[in-house]
Amino acid sequence: NNCGKWLNGIGAPSDSHYDCDMWDDWASYNATIIASLKSVALASMDTLTNFFFCAWKIGDSTELGRLSSPMWHYRLRLQHGWMPADPREAINYCGGSQLFDSSYAASATGDAASMQPTPSLVFPPAKISPSFDATLLPKY
Repeated sequence: NNCGKWLNGIGAPSDSHYDCDMWDDWASYNATIIASLKSVALASMDTLTNFFFCAWKIGDSTELGRLSSPMWHYRLRLQHGWMPADPREAINYCGGSQLFDSSYAASATGDAASMQPTPSLVFPPAKISPSFDATLLPKY
């Protein structure tokens, strides 16, 4: 979820439709929530072929004085059972039979025959649209 401070950009409020206080209070998760979060992790790993994006560890919030953004904290999830200890547990979790057979399509490996340019695409493009307002970029 995007309840964590700054996940939507510096100074941007969360546009979450969730009760962020509940999701930030990971210590009070009950068995149903823990099982559901683990199920989402397993389904994501299975669907994305054993890939799961998450930071290993998130430090304590300087404003809250405790951990915030628990959904992005892999180690915390692992320690409390909402992430599988063995990612192989995700194999076939969704019931599909599409196990990776260690072979890639030629286009995924850079095979010269499959890397023919598409004539209708010109690179670099003459114009990039839509244009953006450079004043919206952060200033340091």
